[in-house]
Amino acid sequence: MKTRKILILIVVFMFISSFTYNYTEASSIINDTQQLKNYIMDSIYNRESVITLNYKGSSSDLEKTLNSILNSDPYINYSINSWQWSYEGYENNINITIRVNHLLTKNQEDEIDKKINYVLSDILSPEMTSHEKIKEIHDFIVLNTEYDTSYTNYTHYDALFENKSVCNGYALLGYKMLKTAGFDVGFVEGTANGENHLWNVINLSGNRYHLDITWNDPVPNLDYPIYDYYMLTDNEISKDHQYKGSLSTTTPYHRILNIDISSKLNRNNELIELMKDIDLYKYYDPIDIILDGKNISFDQPPIIQNGRTLVPFRAIYENFGMEVDWVAEERKAIGYDNILNISMKIDSDRAYINNMEFILDTPPIIVNSRTLVPIRFISESLGKEVSWDNVNRNVIIK
Repeated sequence: MKTRKILILIVVFMFISSFTYNYTEASSIINDTQQLKNYIMDSIYNRESVITLNYKGSSSDLEKTLNSILNSDPYINYSINSWQWSYEGYENNINITIRVNHLLTKNQEDEIDKKINYVLSDILSPEMTSHEKIKEIHDFIVLNTEYDTSYTNYTHYDALFENKSVCNGYALLGYKMLKTAGFDVGFVEGTANGENHLWNVINLSGNRYHLDITWNDPVPNLDYPIYDYYMLTDNEISKDHQYKGSLSTTTPYHRILNIDISSKLNRNNELIELMKDIDLYKYYDPIDIILDGKNISFDQPPIIQNGRTLVPFRAIYENFGMEVDWVAEERKAIGYDNILNISMKIDSDRAYINNMEFILDTPPIIVNSRTLVPIRFISESLGKEVSWDNVNRNVIIK
């Protein structure tokens, strides 16, 4: 049986009026869908306005494939005005043309990348936690951008170089800066108080939160940021923002902060200050140590390391009625009375009770110039019972 070549002649329009295209085989030859995606996305990233290629694959579901490619990158979606595409030819020999109306040129995108790298190197440091980095990026955008009430500036280039934009520019700049800093970030398209609006959503250690940088920069412009729309859950932001789907965790951001304050070793004091700055300090919930019904005070908050609570050694030993000693040259903390002598060294998993060796789950450490020791080991060595109240974040010693 003879086979027939079937002529394909399909023109699809997206957002813009029609255009004509005469069939001639394009110079770039693409053999499969993965190559097709890579070629199209590379061309868009290079801000090419006309993309032509010859596709050797099947026409089956080609429209769906092209739409999925063009919608695969949220940053691309919000950094172009529109696109349109058409294809024609024969099965396994199809010419595709895509015309793209970009918001910015390739040179402008390169300028944005260069300045973002410069800004991030200036405002971020390696020792910062993710919480601190997000806040620094948020604050930079708010303090250096003014909402454009004339609605003429609407790109991240405008926000970064003209210091003015509407929500599209705030969200795009937030996306680019957070993405460059290593965060998993996206966009939320919806309405706010009934008007079309765009903002960000960010994933932090498996928890997703809404971040509306635009609405944290009120009109008229202030010389300080606000945090009313900072790291919110669906329920929290839905008071005046409307969107489709369920996008965030149900865990309030302050609970994640409290957990990390207790576990981030040398940054817990900085995180406490951050909690104050973003108006969440009323939710600060430090770990409390309750000994025989009495709450013990510490100048350095207890922390959690490897699932074990560590506390300043001097305060805990003295509350147990013991004397303390610090042997600097050996980095050794000692608590003693007439019966027991308990000694531990910084970063060592060995402890000694009256010279008998024991293995620690977590060694003593130094945090903010304070020596912290595992409270369960000390308490049980003194014949006390220890329990953990997860609801109130209390260590109870009896």
